[in-house]
This record gives sequence, structure tokens and C-alpha cells, in this order.
Amino acid sequence: MDLQTIGIALVVICVIFFLFTEYEKRATFRKLHNLLARGEYGEYLTMLDSFLVKYLYPKYNRLYMKLNGYMFIEDHEEIGRLFDEMLAMRVTKKQRKDLVLKAFNYYVERSDGKRAKALIDEIDTWEDDENQKKESHRIYDIFILKKYSYIDEMEERLKEASGLDKGFLEYLLALQYDNKGDEKKSAMYLEASKKDMITSVEGASKAAADAKEKKKN
Repeated sequence: MDLQTIGIALVVICVIFFLFTEYEKRATFRKLHNLLARGEYGEYLTMLDSFLVKYLYPKYNRLYMKLNGYMFIEDHEEIGRLFDEMLAMRVTKKQRKDLVLKAFNYYVERSDGKRAKALIDEIDTWEDDENQKKESHRIYDIFILKKYSYIDEMEERLKEASGLDKGFLEYLLALQYDNKGDEKKSAMYLEASKKDMITSVEGASKAAADAKEKKKN
């Protein structure tokens, strides 16, 4: 067998191997997604530790998927451990921003001011991302510093908001009125937020189901 034939054979083998790997990666991702959607969290986490998943996905991606699983079951000890491990890893700029925002939102929700402060300090160093900085400071001020100085601005934005955005604004208004001590308005906005969030999620689920059914036909 001459060198040209060997070279062609190696290229064919590499292409086949690449296609097989991509197929397995997509098939495995679908299995993981379905396990998570069905609430089979134990099986989901076990699969993430399997040899196949370790072979197909980089460590950071596996830890990120594992983080999502522990968030569903609200295992805060594991979530904290994973955030510590992942925030210490060298990743791309895009991955770092995504992870920092995910950790920031988590620790804000947990009222962990110390960790949230460290993360917002990092967010403040981001260049050309002023909108994200402003939004993060609004969240930090409302959740951690217990401020209510954004009420007028958010009630104005609420007039043109819809869907999940509207529900989230109503939630932030509920928190601010609670910070202010106005329990009546806080309860009003909280109830409105729940209603709009549920309606939006149900609408999105129905649209996805209809699209899936249409694709079958």
C-alpha cells in the first residue's frame, strides 16, 4: 500500500470518527435533556459521571450540566462547591461572563451578600457592557441592599412590558415594596408576577408542542 492510499485511508477514518463522535454527543445530550425534563435527576447526575460523557464533553461543560442538575434539586452545598471549582477554572471570556452572571443571580437569590459583592465587583470590570452592569446593580441594590429606589422607573417600564419580562418586573416591584414596608402593594405585585410568569411559561410550552406536532406532520 503506497503512502497516498494510506493518507486517504487515514482521512476517511478521521472523518468517520468525527461524525461518530458528533452523533454520540448529540444523542447523549438529548438523553440528558430528557432525563432532566422528566425530573429523573439521580439518573441525570449518574450519566454525567459516565465514561462516555467524560469522553464526549470537556470538564467545564460536564460541571455546568451537573450544576444545572443540582440547581433543580436545590442541593445548595453541591451548588456552592461547583461554583467554587468552576470560577477557579480557566475558560473563555464568554463562558466566564455566563458563569459569573449565573453565580451572581444565585447568590443574590440566596441573600449571600459577601459572595454577591465579589461577583458584582468583577462585573464592574467588564468593558463595553454598561447595560449589564446597570441591571446587575439594580438586582444587587434590591435583593442585598434592600433598596426601593427603582419603583418609579420599573412601574413606567411595566406599561410596555409583556410576557416573562413583565412578570420579572412585577417580582422586582414586589420586593421593593416589601423593602419599603408596603405589604399591600408588595402582595399585589407578587400575585401579578406569579400569574404572568405562569401564563408565559404555559404559552411557550404550548407553542413548542404545536411546533413539534407541526414538524411531525
